[in-house]
Amino acid sequence: MEILDQLQNLDLKPSEAKTFLAILEIGPASISDIAKRAKIKRPTTYYLIEELIKRGLVLKVPAGKRVFYKTIAPKQILNLLEKKKHNFEKILPNLEALFLAKPSQPKVRFFEGKEGLKNIYEEMLNTTKKVYSIFSFDDFLTVFTEKENEQFFEIIKKAGGVIYDLIKPTPLAKKSVKEEIYRKGVTKIKFLPADFKVSIDQLVSGNKVAIISFKSLAGVIIEDQNIADSQKELIKYLWRSIK
Repeated sequence: MEILDQLQNLDLKPSEAKTFLAILEIGPASISDIAKRAKIKRPTTYYLIEELIKRGLVLKVPAGKRVFYKTIAPKQILNLLEKKKHNFEKILPNLEALFLAKPSQPKVRFFEGKEGLKNIYEEMLNTTKKVYSIFSFDDFLTVFTEKENEQFFEIIKKAGGVIYDLIKPTPLAKKSVKEEIYRKGVTKIKFLPADFKVSIDQLVSGNKVAIISFKSLAGVIIEDQNIADSQKELIKYLWRSIK
């Protein structure tokens, strides 16, 4: 049983392994004898032997009008494997080139809890680039305090970035924007249309898109230039359309 298992590791199907082992044990042998030894039906045995011949593991032995079959010497199997390895190594550089040439997949990271959302803000705001945001201030305050909001703005202020904020137009948001001195110099603000429904924060900067759900206390950062550029264009279009 152990030999059969090892033969299957050579990329042989179970029935092919049984047929090969039967021929090895009694060969040169006829189809009938091999079928009996392997306990496989004769028509199936004939097909399996043909497959083994194609693989170079079994040879035909003519004997007058009859044909017998035998396996190659076990050591020759090792030579076949070495030859396959050598042939594969020759095309390996081309395969590697094709693998590296394919477009990279987006990198997606998930965050949970208040600390996770804080990590998202710290990463997205620590940039010298422009940050584009669609934002619900009221929902933000269900998780963070005004003081924490000020600390987030200090991050981008020190980094030298600028936020283009599209904010849900609630009385609390308008009052806060008017009073928040720390926003000056780092934020450009427009209020979304009154019928625009938003309860999350979406930030886009560089090759990253962050989406934060305050209700679920969960968020995600997607790193992909194509996705980031598309989301950025959507927010910029909204920005231009709001007077």
